Amino acid sequence: MKKNILLYFLIIASLQGFTQATPNLAKIQYGETLFVNGLSIEFVKVISDSRCPEGVTCVRAGEAKILINIYQEDNLIESKELIFYPSGVTNTSDDILFNGDGLIINALSLSPYPEVHHRIPEKMYCLDIEIL
Repeated sequence: MKKNILLYFLIIASLQGFTQATPNLAKIQYGETLFVNGLSIEFVKVISDSRCPEGVTCVRAGEAKILINIYQEDNLIESKELIFYPSGVTNTSDDILFNGDGLIINALSLSPYPEVHHRIPEKMYCLDIEIL
């Protein structure tokens, strides 16, 4: 009986090493910068937003493009153009903003989503990210 209990605790202890960390979610408003572990992620520009507005039937779904800058200790390490499709997600190969030093930062979505007859002011755009 004692062997079974010991085996049980050893299995539970070993499985805890394989659990993933809970991701942290953050938002970066247009024109603002997010600081994470020596990195700075700046939402620089909305290049375009041609996503099909809600309630409208479009021939082409469109996309939104934004530009972000990533700095490490005040040195620009990358300017990155992100493309968001109407589903709200980026291209999976482009959604990783940073991967290094035990830190992964992913782009998740861009809001708000366009509505009919309402132009979105640039300052209203917000980039949702995940920090692992």
